[in-house]
Formats: sequence, C-alpha cells, structure tokens
Amino acid sequence: FGKERRFFVNLEPAPNAEDILSRLAIYLGLPATGAAQEMEAKIAAACASEPTLAILDNLETPWRKDAAATEALLGELAGFKGLKLVITVRGEPPRLPGPGARVLMDVERLGDAEARALFLRHAGNHFASDPALPGLLKALDGHPLSIELLAANAQGKADLKGLAADWNNRRARLLKSGKGDVRLKSLRASLDISLVALGADRAPHRLIRLMALLPDGMSEGDSRKILSDGVPNEGDIEAANILETARLASRPDGRWRLLAPIRETLLAEFPPEPEDRARLVNLFLRRAALGEHAGTGKWNDVREELTAEAGNLDAMISVAARVPELPEHVWPAVNGLHELHRFRGLASWASLPAVANRFHDAGDLLGEANCIKSLGDIALARSDHEGARQRYEAALPLFHKVGNVIGEANCIASLGDIALARSDHDGAQQRYEAALLLYQKIDAVLGVATCVVHLGQIGMGRSDHEEAHKRFEAALPLFRQVGDVLGEANCILLLGQIAPDHQDALALYAKISRPYSIGSAHFRLARHASTPEEAAEHREAARQAWESIDRPDLIEQFLGKEA
Repeated sequence: FGKERRFFVNLEPAPNAEDILSRLAIYLGLPATGAAQEMEAKIAAACASEPTLAILDNLETPWRKDAAATEALLGELAGFKGLKLVITVRGEPPRLPGPGARVLMDVERLGDAEARALFLRHAGNHFASDPALPGLLKALDGHPLSIELLAANAQGKADLKGLAADWNNRRARLLKSGKGDVRLKSLRASLDISLVALGADRAPHRLIRLMALLPDGMSEGDSRKILSDGVPNEGDIEAANILETARLASRPDGRWRLLAPIRETLLAEFPPEPEDRARLVNLFLRRAALGEHAGTGKWNDVREELTAEAGNLDAMISVAARVPELPEHVWPAVNGLHELHRFRGLASWASLPAVANRFHDAGDLLGEANCIKSLGDIALARSDHEGARQRYEAALPLFHKVGNVIGEANCIASLGDIALARSDHDGAQQRYEAALLLYQKIDAVLGVATCVVHLGQIGMGRSDHEEAHKRFEAALPLFRQVGDVLGEANCILLLGQIAPDHQDALALYAKISRPYSIGSAHFRLARHASTPEEAAEHREAARQAWESIDRPDLIEQFLGKEA
C-alpha cells in the first residue's frame, strides 16, 4: 500500500458506529461532515482511486456500545473497492462480514525464553543470573505488558529480591479479592507497583491519572501545565518524562498516550485528585466552547487546537456531567460541541444525552431542553429528519413549561425547516406561522424576519411570486433593523431571483465573516450571473471561502458539478 496509504485509526475515543466513520474519514484526509451516506461515498471514492489499508484499533469501544450498527458499518466498509481492513479488538470479536474475513489467533503469552529476553531488555542484563528472576517471570505468566512494567521498576536496583517480594504481596492481595482473570491480575499488580514507585502525591502519579481521562491522548503543552494553576514547577514539567521512563506512557505521535489496559485500570481504580480533575475539566469545557466559531471567520484562530483535541472534548464533557456539582460552563461547552460537529463533523456528541439527563435530575429544564434541541440540530444537519423531529418535539414542551418562548419558537421553526426540506409546504407554513406569532410576542425581530423569509420561499415553491415578493420585501427592513448583514444579503438575493435588477447582495456578502455562508451566497450568485465571466468570478470566490474553512466536500459537491 505504501506509507501514504496505510492508516492507523484509533477508535478508543469513538463511542458508536457513526464516530468510526467520521474518524476514518478524518484519518483519510476527508471532511467528516454531512450524513453517513455522504461520508461513506467519499471514503469509497478515495479508496477506489488508491488501494488503502485501514487498521481500526480498539474496535471494542464502539462495538460494545453499538454492536448492531458497528457490524453493519463493517459490512459496508468491507465492500469498498480498494479498501482493506485490519481490526484489533480485546475480548470476543464482532461478527466479521464477507467471505474474505479472517480471524487471527489472540496474541499469545510469551514463552519462557521470550519473557526472559523481554525483561532483561528493559531491566538490564546484569539481572540474568539473579536467583529471583525465574520465579518472578513464572508469576508474570508471560504477559508482555506486565513484564515491561515490572522491568522498568527493576532499573537502578542491585537485585530483584525486594521487587519480587513486593509483587508477590500485591498479587496475593488481588488473588484474595477474586477480581479479574489471571492476566488482568498480573497487570493490576505490576501497575500497582509502578504507581507506588511514582509516589501517590508526586506529579507523575497525579498526571497519569489525568491522562487516563483523555481517550485521544494529552498534548505536550497540557502535560507540563495542567498540574498547576500558576507557573508550573520543575517537577510538573518533568512528570510526563518520568512516566515514559517507567513504561507507563509514550509519545508515538507527539501526544502522550496510555495503552488501553493501563488506561482502563486507572479509570476503574485510581481516580484523579478532585482539584486536578476540576482543572482539566474546566480547560476542556473552555476548549469545547470555542467550537461556536466552527462556521465563522474565526475558525482559523481555533482550528489547530480544536482539531488536535476533538477526540477528547466529548469525553471531558461526559466527565463534567458526572461530577457532584455540575460546572457552570457546561452549557457553553455543549453548544460549542454542537456547532463543531454540525459544521466540521469533528468530535463525538455521545455525552449530550447524559448531560441532558443531568440537567433533568437537577431540575434544570432549560438546560435539558437546550441539550435535546442541540441533538435535533445535529440530526437535521445530517439530514436525519426523523431523528431531528423527535428531538425538537421532545424539547418543545420543556421550553414551554419553563416559559422560554424563544426556545419554543426555535423548535417550532426548526420543525418547519424539516417540513420544507420534505417539500411539505402546508406543514412548513403552519409551523412557520406558529413560530412567527411567538417571535412577535417577545419582539424577536431576527426570528420574525427568518420566518417571513421562509414563508416567502414557500411562495416561490408554489410559483406564487407575488406572495414571495411581498414576504421578502417585508423581511428586508427587519434584517437591517437588527444589523444582520447575512440575512439582508440573502433577502436581496431572493428578491433578485424574482426581479433580476436586485443585485446589491454581493457588496453585503463581502462584509460577512462567515465563510460557509459567503461561499453558498457566491454559488447562488454564480447560478444567476448575467455572463459566463461573472459566473466564473463567483465560483472562484465560493471556492476561496470554502477553502478557508477546510470544506473540500462543498467545493466538490457544488463547484465540481459546475466544472
């Protein structure tokens, strides 16, 4: 396949089948936006053009939570021409699709010679004749990770007598507890010794427990600063390097990562200090909140940070939802996650139902309603109209109960959007008119203007140009009143489609800092251009706008068809 067509896809941060698809797309350098079928089509096209090998690592994470959908997706991917899959999974494997599927044997326990060589490679050859070595290796049961961890603890010691006694004591305690199988007891005992060597109150011990909360690894910068609210001391800065020396963490791609068995053991039995956890949670809530810029001109300012940490945002919001007192910045983080996923296809959103439940349990109906509506917005962006409808209808009575008229109106208007997308003009009109009354009740001018425009679009769909013209003319001053340049420009453009002399929209679009919308506007202007040269200028402007926010899918979808 060549180096450029081999991809190692880490699925530990993926909670479901949909995230497998989006993470695979991202590793292949494709946009992870749009409905699942659109992403599958892009992946299939990319693999058909060049033979591709994708290694799906830790598949058990999404499979155990979403078995049927994960197996169905594997079946789809297995049928893609040019794509070959290697799947790693701990425990029982999923049902493998297709006649070409093969199940390899589990990684075997090391034999005596191999176990001895591995231990000495990491601990040092001066232990080769140590009388405690044979018994220690026998007790480790050929488990490679346990051997490496214990060997790291042997470094610097004169002999293995004390280490063997320490391991036996911890092993005996675990055996007495009756928890886990033999190999897990080897790991747990070995890890326990490594952690004790770090010192419970020292920086490396605190840091590794924080690393365990991050399924997609920790950045070098965070590892140096996260243990302090102020200027980090030397111990904080060197903590990660000590973990590397102890074989507990590594930097395979420039980020600090833990092997899945170590991470899971830490999560189960070694929670972080509450102050450290709160510091990490607040950092990631602030990062997630930056997702609100995903579809705006500020995306370039936050793109690098959010792209690097996208695999951790959902997990950290989930951690925030489980702490005794819900952090105050959860809602901005949820909103940012929603925008990041809706516009960029980055990050999972599996935490949102749990956050909604937490708001519900706390009696915060508004927070619950906002979370459910966000799930509806994500579903609508993926053309999952039925899923969106269910969520908007679930959020609607909650907004009504707490007297949040704007939320109620937004849900009704979104239900109108679904009806309009389905060409159900009567249903859409009914929803928009109901939302319009609510917006007028609270003097929400932007909501009023948007509903009026949609009613005008329904008129255009019915070829009632007089009604459409009346609606667009009524909405135009409302957009100007609230300073919504994008709404004003769109309104002028719609009027221009009825009466071609309305071409003032272009100057307004130049003022807007939302490249996503700018590109869409230029594409529409290109379709109504009076000359081929003018159309070409608008298409190029659309291309530049979409390139600025890394949306090659829009360029291919719209401009590719024009070429």
